[in-house]
Amino acid sequence: MLSDREIEMKLYDMAAVFKNHMRAGRYPQAKYIYDKARMLAVETGLEEKKREELFGLRGERGNSLKEGLFPHELVQKAYLETCVKAKEQPEDCILCQKQLGIMVQK
Repeated sequence: MLSDREIEMKLYDMAAVFKNHMRAGRYPQAKYIYDKARMLAVETGLEEKKREELFGLRGERGNSLKEGLFPHELVQKAYLETCVKAKEQPEDCILCQKQLGIMVQK
Protein backbone atom coordinates (compact mmCIF):
# COMPACT_ATOMS: atom_id res chain seq x y z
CA MET A 1 0.00 0.00 0.00
CA LEU A 2 1.33 3.43 -0.91
CA SER A 3 1.71 6.16 1.67
CA ASP A 4 -0.04 9.51 1.22
CA ARG A 5 3.24 11.08 0.12
CA GLU A 6 3.88 8.34 -2.44
CA ILE A 7 0.36 8.79 -3.84
CA GLU A 8 0.94 12.54 -4.17
CA MET A 9 4.23 11.96 -5.98
CA LYS A 10 2.53 9.47 -8.30
CA LEU A 11 -0.12 12.07 -9.14
CA TYR A 12 2.53 14.69 -9.91
CA ASP A 13 4.32 12.17 -12.13
CA MET A 14 1.03 11.44 -13.89
CA ALA A 15 0.66 15.16 -14.69
CA ALA A 16 4.05 15.08 -16.42
CA VAL A 17 3.14 11.91 -18.34
CA PHE A 18 -0.15 13.54 -19.39
CA LYS A 19 1.70 16.54 -20.83
CA ASN A 20 4.16 14.28 -22.67
CA HIS A 21 1.31 12.35 -24.28
CA MET A 22 -0.37 15.61 -25.30
CA ARG A 23 2.83 16.96 -26.86
CA ALA A 24 3.20 13.73 -28.84
CA GLY A 25 -0.45 13.78 -29.97
CA ARG A 26 -1.32 10.62 -28.04
CA TYR A 27 -4.69 11.97 -26.92
CA PRO A 28 -6.37 8.72 -25.81
CA GLN A 29 -3.38 7.89 -23.61
CA ALA A 30 -3.41 11.43 -22.17
CA LYS A 31 -7.14 11.18 -21.41
CA TYR A 32 -6.62 7.79 -19.78
CA ILE A 33 -3.86 9.19 -17.51
CA TYR A 34 -6.02 12.19 -16.57
CA ASP A 35 -9.05 10.02 -15.78
CA LYS A 36 -6.89 7.65 -13.74
CA ALA A 37 -5.37 10.57 -11.79
CA ARG A 38 -8.81 12.04 -11.02
CA MET A 39 -10.04 8.66 -9.84
CA LEU A 40 -6.95 8.14 -7.66
CA ALA A 41 -7.31 11.61 -6.13
CA VAL A 42 -10.96 10.97 -5.26
CA GLU A 43 -10.50 7.42 -4.00
CA THR A 44 -7.62 8.35 -1.71
CA GLY A 45 -9.36 11.46 -0.37
CA LEU A 46 -6.60 13.79 -1.51
CA GLU A 47 -6.87 17.07 0.36
CA GLU A 48 -8.54 20.00 -1.41
CA LYS A 49 -5.39 22.12 -1.65
CA LYS A 50 -3.49 19.33 -3.45
CA ARG A 51 -6.44 18.67 -5.79
CA GLU A 52 -6.53 22.37 -6.72
CA GLU A 53 -2.79 22.27 -7.38
CA LEU A 54 -3.20 19.28 -9.67
CA PHE A 55 -6.53 19.93 -11.37
CA GLY A 56 -7.07 23.66 -10.94
CA LEU A 57 -10.10 25.54 -9.74
CA ARG A 58 -13.14 26.56 -11.80
CA GLY A 59 -15.68 29.27 -11.08
CA GLU A 60 -19.46 29.15 -11.34
CA ARG A 61 -19.54 29.45 -15.12
CA GLY A 62 -16.58 27.16 -15.71
CA ASN A 63 -14.07 29.98 -15.96
CA SER A 64 -10.61 29.13 -14.68
CA LEU A 65 -9.81 30.68 -11.31
CA LYS A 66 -6.58 28.72 -10.90
CA GLU A 67 -4.77 26.57 -13.46
CA GLY A 68 -3.53 23.18 -12.31
CA LEU A 69 -0.78 20.81 -13.40
CA PHE A 70 -3.36 19.19 -15.67
CA PRO A 71 -4.17 22.32 -17.73
CA HIS A 72 -7.90 22.59 -18.42
CA GLU A 73 -7.35 23.51 -22.06
CA LEU A 74 -5.24 20.39 -22.65
CA VAL A 75 -7.71 18.16 -20.83
CA GLN A 76 -10.52 19.50 -23.02
CA LYS A 77 -8.44 18.86 -26.14
CA ALA A 78 -7.71 15.29 -25.02
CA TYR A 79 -11.43 14.68 -24.49
CA LEU A 80 -12.34 16.23 -27.85
CA GLU A 81 -9.71 14.29 -29.78
CA THR A 82 -10.52 11.02 -28.01
CA CYS A 83 -14.26 11.01 -27.59
CA VAL A 84 -15.64 13.23 -30.33
CA LYS A 85 -13.27 12.62 -33.20
CA ALA A 86 -12.93 8.91 -32.42
CA LYS A 87 -16.62 8.47 -33.24
CA GLU A 88 -15.63 9.17 -36.85
CA GLN A 89 -12.97 6.43 -36.80
CA PRO A 90 -13.69 3.98 -33.94
CA GLU A 91 -10.92 1.66 -35.14
CA ASP A 92 -8.41 4.39 -34.11
CA CYS A 93 -9.86 4.82 -30.62
CA ILE A 94 -8.06 2.98 -27.82
CA LEU A 95 -11.14 3.21 -25.61
CA CYS A 96 -13.34 1.65 -28.32
CA GLN A 97 -10.76 -1.10 -28.81
CA LYS A 98 -10.80 -1.88 -25.09
CA GLN A 99 -14.60 -2.10 -25.10
CA LEU A 100 -14.41 -4.54 -28.01
CA GLY A 101 -11.64 -6.54 -26.34
CA ILE A 102 -9.11 -5.59 -28.99
CA MET A 103 -5.80 -4.02 -28.12
CA VAL A 104 -3.62 -2.74 -30.92
CA GLN A 105 -0.34 -1.01 -30.08
CA LYS A 106 0.53 2.00 -32.19
